Amino acid sequence: MNSPNEIVINLAIAERSFKVKVETQNEEFVRKMCHQVNTKIKEYTSEFPGKDMQDLLSMILIWFACEQSNQAHNYQKLSLDFLTEKLQSIDNMLTQQLETNQTLNL
Repeated sequence: MNSPNEIVINLAIAERSFKVKVETQNEEFVRKMCHQVNTKIKEYTSEFPGKDMQDLLSMILIWFACEQSNQAHNYQKLSLDFLTEKLQSIDNMLTQQLETNQTLNL
């Protein structure tokens, strides 16, 4: 069943056309990714002359997977660094408050 937010778009990857159903809000992203794949195909074609399209697409798939994994890892590291910083800040405030309370009780 078609969602009212879905559209069919035509994409060209490696000089082949594909009709793809996407949600309207994802159309621009899908087109950008298609453009990026085609750019990588051109880059890899000149970098690895003599390779057939299947080899090139396999290498591009590996490159994309590595990029995705790197981005996820970097996001997790940033999140962990942010949380560590906030927890350290809270710990410092609590320590100061405890020291202030101990000084007042003496």
